[in-house]
Amino acid sequence: MPQHIPQAVHVPEPKPEEPDEKKITEQKPEEVPAAAVTHQMTLAEDVTYGAQFLQEDTKARRKIIGQLFDTYWLIEFEDKLFIIDQHAAHEKVLYEKTMATLKTKEFSSQQLSPPAILSLTMPEEEILKKYLNEFEKLGYAVEHFGGREYAVCAVPANIFGVDVKQLFMEMLGDLEKISGKLTPDIILHRVATMSCKAAIKGKQKITVEEMEQLFDDLMKLENPYNCPHGRPTIISMTKYEIEKKFKRIV
Repeated sequence: MPQHIPQAVHVPEPKPEEPDEKKITEQKPEEVPAAAVTHQMTLAEDVTYGAQFLQEDTKARRKIIGQLFDTYWLIEFEDKLFIIDQHAAHEKVLYEKTMATLKTKEFSSQQLSPPAILSLTMPEEEILKKYLNEFEKLGYAVEHFGGREYAVCAVPANIFGVDVKQLFMEMLGDLEKISGKLTPDIILHRVATMSCKAAIKGKQKITVEEMEQLFDDLMKLENPYNCPHGRPTIISMTKYEIEKKFKRIV
């Protein structure tokens, strides 16, 4: 069978490395400070991903192949395969939305029917009372239900539809670990970032329509390429790299 060799490949061996893409796709997050990752992503945006991939008018040319391992989404665009981590991507979207509302102080809530009932220990109840004001500022509504039980009656609109009880208990657990005296603004920021726990998890099935909405929300961000912790949300492989793996190209 004749081998197919892309017309653009005329570089003799040894091939030079492609450092920008390697840095983005292969370095472990803990080895790269978040600020450095953000800087790398911004500089490499046009080279690695192609400006056209981000444009609304190219949406029809992006082909969603499907979900991999119930965690990643594969998207074909021209001569590249893009792999999106659904948890990291959704976490980034939620984080940016929450930070935007912190700046504008315009929080919207979604009522829960029925409310989520929390049965708290004494330490958890103390934590809730201590930070209740911050929760309310972000759009949560919590009412005493009797004894050590509390009813979560509303949540921020951007996290509606999640397991509220699990989310709230996780946030109380994290707040319990905070030591030292913090300013109200720092506490509010901490609680806001904890809301990102509402992000879609890995190994969670979502529909193509939900993925399309998540992708659209992600691409509207100034820097959609890494989550708040510095991990990549998207990596890519070129057709050339894939064909070389299969030795269709030497």
